[in-house]
Amino acid sequence: MSGAAEVSGKININNSIVNGDLAITSPSIEFQDGRCENLNAAIKTIEEIPPAAAGKPWFSDLVSQATVAISKVRFRRLPRRSVEGSLQARNDLVTFDRLIVRRKKTNSQ
Repeated sequence: MSGAAEVSGKININNSIVNGDLAITSPSIEFQDGRCENLNAAIKTIEEIPPAAAGKPWFSDLVSQATVAISKVRFRRLPRRSVEGSLQARNDLVTFDRLIVRRKKTNSQ
């Protein structure tokens, strides 16, 4: 994976509770067999960090919400696509509330 991204926002930790509100942007990211442009994401998260002796996995008690929008997604030989979506995560369960993938129309369509 290569490219540059900017992450802005805040992460606050108080009484073993982590609150985060982050924005991620990238003009272009390349990955194996593809690339994407204009990535925009927003993530809100909260987690109560258990004591180390509790032996819980890192995602235990993690609750987060995210939105993402990406344009000009190319993967292998597939036509360009754009992706928009929102999702939630609670513990180890990720739920997509909305996911829209649009394909760029080609001359043969």
